[in-house]
Amino acid sequence: DELGLALPRSAWRQILGALWWRLRSRIAGLQVRERDDGDVPPQGRERVEALLYPGFGAIVTDQILAFYLLSRGAFMALREGTRRQQVSAMAAETFISQLEPGGRGRGDRAFAEAKRIAEQTGESEGLSFALVYRGVALIQQGSHLPAEAFLQRAEKLLETDVAGGAANLAWARMFLAPLTLAKGAIDEGADRVAQVVADGRARGDVALEVHAIVGTWYLPDLMLGSPDRTEAEVGRAMRLWNRSSDALDLMGFYELTCRTRVALYRGEGQRAYETLRAARRAIRRSGALNSGTNRALHRILLGSTALAAAQEATGAERRRLLREVARSVGSLGFFGDTGRIYSSALRMSAAAALGDPDAVHAAHSVALSALVVEDFPLLRAVIDAVVAHSGRDAAGVDVALTQLAGLGIREPAPWLRSWVPLLDLSA
Repeated sequence: DELGLALPRSAWRQILGALWWRLRSRIAGLQVRERDDGDVPPQGRERVEALLYPGFGAIVTDQILAFYLLSRGAFMALREGTRRQQVSAMAAETFISQLEPGGRGRGDRAFAEAKRIAEQTGESEGLSFALVYRGVALIQQGSHLPAEAFLQRAEKLLETDVAGGAANLAWARMFLAPLTLAKGAIDEGADRVAQVVADGRARGDVALEVHAIVGTWYLPDLMLGSPDRTEAEVGRAMRLWNRSSDALDLMGFYELTCRTRVALYRGEGQRAYETLRAARRAIRRSGALNSGTNRALHRILLGSTALAAAQEATGAERRRLLREVARSVGSLGFFGDTGRIYSSALRMSAAAALGDPDAVHAAHSVALSALVVEDFPLLRAVIDAVVAHSGRDAAGVDVALTQLAGLGIREPAPWLRSWVPLLDLSA
């Protein structure tokens, strides 16, 4: 086109192109070419604009395309962009680096540089971008409490200091909503999600509206005891979503995870197990698993559905399914302490059903150490329920379910089953 930007058409070419730009970025480092905005050629400014900001938007729609656009846009912005674009480029570096082996240190340095430039130039909008995507990067790493702090700072800044930042404010709130739910503030979190959905609808931002409904780990309507409403809302959201082909895309992956959770909630474990396994190849091709959050959610659901299917199986098939849980989930170490908590819960439940107290104890120890960092009441109640069940302590399970109800979970037992099924240990 007139800007001289050719976009690779296929996903594979986008991946290869992104890797090429990432290699150049790694070699060049995070050096910024500092100059007055008036000295930036208009075409250079437009080229960066055409790559960087559509790249941020594509994070929640097409993560392979986002990887390409942000990789190329960030490289160019640091060398030929305005100061605002350079702050945004450092925000992109903060986000991208967490996807790369050994990239967390680079991400930390990129955020520090974004903050320095923003404070030096008074670029409040750029600083809000950096705060939001620092928070998103931490979510991808399973570090939810630090992520919440960055997103709250961005929200406050956007509410008070940045004119015209409505879109960024809406997305900051969208990422904050599930963290509010995870903390156990169920009613507040559900209200936050509903407000984001309403904001997306009012602004005509279909991606925001749909993502707030299907892309949230902790489905608020399911927490509020309404699987039928959850299913209806997911169906309505996906009718809004204009798929470019019949192939599974990112929102299609989210839809699948939502419907899997609803099936588990209803006790339809075998169907959930078969549906999720049948979609494995389509999920891999969708690019959804490039995200640490999505990869963790997928593994958790593989483990949850294997546990649920084991409840309906007997003999060798039951043992096979129970052993499959640990293989499917792994350690989830890439997803930080949140990943270790969920991995431990699933491993404990499977080990208890296999009659392996040593494995139960080992998984519990991992969960306890992780809860020191990610001490969300919701996650602690889940672990308490699984520990009590593993010890055949029915009264302890009831106490944990009562804790979940106290947090606002309307139907604690089926909700817990949608994450960590507790099997009949007499089988």
